[in-house]
Amino acid sequence: MTPRRDDERGDDDLLLDGGYAFSVTISDSQPVTMTVPTVYSGFFGVAYDTPNGNQPVAYGNQLLVFAGGPLLPIDALPAGSSPAASGGGAFVYPAKGTSFTSQPYVCAYSVGPFSVAGGKGHYPNIAATAYIPGGVGGTQPIQSTPSALGVQTAQTAFITWSYTLPSGVNPSANGAWIGLWYGLVSPYDAPPNFFAPIVGSDSNGLSPMPGLRLSGNMDYVGALFTSGYNASKSLLKQKAIAAAIYFSLGPPQPP
Repeated sequence: MTPRRDDERGDDDLLLDGGYAFSVTISDSQPVTMTVPTVYSGFFGVAYDTPNGNQPVAYGNQLLVFAGGPLLPIDALPAGSSPAASGGGAFVYPAKGTSFTSQPYVCAYSVGPFSVAGGKGHYPNIAATAYIPGGVGGTQPIQSTPSALGVQTAQTAFITWSYTLPSGVNPSANGAWIGLWYGLVSPYDAPPNFFAPIVGSDSNGLSPMPGLRLSGNMDYVGALFTSGYNASKSLLKQKAIAAAIYFSLGPPQPP
């Protein structure tokens, strides 16, 4: 059989090779962000923003403070914790019988619950942090780290996502995953059309999503979840979103 030239290849061949490439236009990015405008011995005042559709109280969002930093501790007990409130801000208080001092702290926003057992903590849902180098009375700038989700490349058959979570977060150990939806839907509610776990342990990097059939000139939603992955779509947990993006793909660009 005589091989076909590139200009004679059909759509089936393109799909097998990864297909067409698409330009990506992100119309809206909704990461979890936080700042700490008040640092006081008796409480920290925390302001935050989360993706549209998040319900901080119903979904068990939490504010945590850890001594040290700038990296998140792996299993240390928090120096203070409080539930997040609706409205974009709340106070976090030190552990009973203690005060916040002039040592460094990391304040963290958790988009889901955490657990403490055997003198150790487990924090799978950290989505943003603010490092406070000087603690109470310090004058050094507070360093905020939000989450982020992006598209490194979009092809007919796959997307390579870029993601960022706070330093010290291990996404694969926490069951982090990324979902993709056709159309402008709420990623908290509708089951994803496609989904894949984050395969790396680094807090930022690239993550693959194969097995797609993308089309140009369409709208999509992508969401980065800190935890809740399951190979069965019906068992995915969809409340712990660290970042969501709304984007469109341009016309197909054959290789």
